[in-house]
Amino acid sequence: MKTALSSIFAIVLFPALLIGQTEFLRTYDQLTSNTSIAYSIKATSDGGFVCIGGTNNEEDPDIFLVKTNAEGGAEWAKQCSGADSSPDVALDIIPTEDGGYLFCGNSDQRRILWKTDSLGNDLWKAPFGEKGLDAFTSVIEDNDGNFLAVGDGMVMTKIDANGNELWTRNKPTERTSAYRVVKSLPNGDFLVGGFFTARDKGRALTILAKMDSEGRAYWAETYGAGIINAIDTDAEGNIWVAGNASYAAPVVLKINPDGKAIWEGVYDEDQLGSAHSITVDDEKGAVVFTSGGFFKIGTDGELSEKQTTPHYGFNGGFANPDGSMILAGFSDESINGYEKFTFMKIGEGGFPAPTASAQ
Repeated sequence: MKTALSSIFAIVLFPALLIGQTEFLRTYDQLTSNTSIAYSIKATSDGGFVCIGGTNNEEDPDIFLVKTNAEGGAEWAKQCSGADSSPDVALDIIPTEDGGYLFCGNSDQRRILWKTDSLGNDLWKAPFGEKGLDAFTSVIEDNDGNFLAVGDGMVMTKIDANGNELWTRNKPTERTSAYRVVKSLPNGDFLVGGFFTARDKGRALTILAKMDSEGRAYWAETYGAGIINAIDTDAEGNIWVAGNASYAAPVVLKINPDGKAIWEGVYDEDQLGSAHSITVDDEKGAVVFTSGGFFKIGTDGELSEKQTTPHYGFNGGFANPDGSMILAGFSDESINGYEKFTFMKIGEGGFPAPTASAQ
């Protein structure tokens, strides 16, 4: 860890807008001189949030981590980097059962899993694979307290609670491929989703697989052109995946427990961008979060609402049971030429005017 922003008294937060008593917009533009973008946000057991992303330092980009209270106010923040001057990036983070946090990405040009305590202090860092730009993109904790990460090259790595490798599985391919997301199931199995590149004209094709706890596949299916970026499940065991058929066309599929598609929806709507997150509600359908905003669909996939904003971009999001939504990404306002690291909590009404338009 190269820089620690551990004193909360040194942190100045500028809430760009207070929407209401339970809603907020937080821009963390005073935590470093060049914070730029958030990639993942999760709720914590104390009612707050943990959010991870990166700085946009052209010479040596670092990982940036912030823990907040329920109102989005920073409790502590950390800036993390590897030993050399190569770019460091973190793409996903999870709170762990021991009260700490685990994040994944790339550091020192190797895939990385990085464990901290409850205050963000380093406990261990575990690098994997040969040097390059491949990264772990998603991580979960299993029922036994082990961790499973997936990423570029359709790689899966399982480690124990101390960072020791238990096994690694991958599907070597001559063309670009990746697992983008991993989702744990109650019985210890897990789902992985992503894409592989077809031989014909280099098209990206979706891939979804159900695995046992040792990474052995029950089944693997493809659903045509596109990329799967997010997975959730409903009470009946159906699988909802979200991603994109092209950069500007989000896609959602509802899939039965055996991997067969029930329906597919392509939502080619202006300004939505690609889908990166999905939260399923058994009665209402799902909320799908995209780079440009969010949209809601019913249990049959019919679009019921969409909202976008021209002033923010998003990489992570989830819906709460009360209907509120959490989104993380960046503001188009800049500091030293870089976008501002931002996340917000909004109600069912969506983005506040005039920063958003609702259709």
